[in-house]
Amino acid sequence: MAVGILYGRDQELALVHDLVERAGERGGALVVRGEPGIGKSALLEAATGRAARRAMAVSGAAGVQAETHLPFAGLHQLLMPLLGSADALPARQREALLGAFGMGAAESPQFFLIALAALNLLGEAAARGPLLVTIDDVQWLDRSTVDVLGFVARRLASEPIALVMALRDGYPTGLDECGLPELRLRGLPPEAAGALLDARSPRLAAGMRRRVLAEAAGNPLALVELPLALESAPAKAEFLPLTARLERAFAARTADLPAATRSLLLAAAADDGDGLADVLAAAEAITGAPVPPAALAPAVEAGLVRADERTIRFRHPLVRSAIYQRAEPAERLAAHAALAEVHAGDPDRRAWHRAAATGRRDEGWPASCSRWPYGRAHAARSPWPWPRCSARPS
Repeated sequence: MAVGILYGRDQELALVHDLVERAGERGGALVVRGEPGIGKSALLEAATGRAARRAMAVSGAAGVQAETHLPFAGLHQLLMPLLGSADALPARQREALLGAFGMGAAESPQFFLIALAALNLLGEAAARGPLLVTIDDVQWLDRSTVDVLGFVARRLASEPIALVMALRDGYPTGLDECGLPELRLRGLPPEAAGALLDARSPRLAAGMRRRVLAEAAGNPLALVELPLALESAPAKAEFLPLTARLERAFAARTADLPAATRSLLLAAAADDGDGLADVLAAAEAITGAPVPPAALAPAVEAGLVRADERTIRFRHPLVRSAIYQRAEPAERLAAHAALAEVHAGDPDRRAWHRAAATGRRDEGWPASCSRWPYGRAHAARSPWPWPRCSARPS
């Protein structure tokens, strides 16, 4: 794939480029939202490229999980290259800003003065020519920095500054109530997804190509990474494997969830249906204690699943894959054992979950059947090319 090509993003690129182009006349801000791997960072890079072609100055920062709890750490990253102009700030603003960074007298932070100093420092940089400011992974910035960015973003109309911020779905931040213009990225349309996959993996077999397209569901990162994972996967792997990058992207929030919620998600990932009652019953068997429907709320708030009174569905197929892959082998076996009991009234589903709970292949089964991860009920609904088989285990 040629560097710089963004498949299926013509409208989104036009919006970002327009913001950069008109920065010399009036400033503005844009919040880009979307799921992991959907192309937020790529849009920031496209904005940076357009700014470079216009000889605009660029200042940027990115959130880092390790610094989430350090007040003003993100703001320090953004403004550090500009601190040489701090002497031009009014004395109280300069003292407040440098104090927040531990570079001056340690006094209680005065948010208004710090935010005003940040705005004026960026304004000083923009006085020499239009300025593009890009902020990636806002969800991992410290709260103080996000509040300053919201303050600045609402006051750019009279400044030659374009501010573009990328934020992952499922992370509430102080920007949510700022009323800033937003661009929500969706999955690529089928034609664009196919073009991206063919450009990156032109030799992919037809059956595997269909499988990757179905599993990626229009996610650009998945379309690029899944074929790479296949190179090291066994030829008859039951599950489409994930690279470490994909697993981190799609299961990053699960570690912070309560134990009961994690058990619910694993049961849902291992199940071949979407019945909420089945998943709740399986989670109760896994944990050995009642698991109420309310235990699902943290996963819904994190943007991992959608749920109603009867069903639970993952927001993206790769969330399901990542949760299943991240679980320990013993945890997966326990989930399948629980689901076998839950589906006791359905011989096919019970048999297949019992087989998955053994952790080994039964040599008495037909070889083609050993590739089914969840049984015939799942195979009939799955977009994956599982073989058909009428045999049942004894």
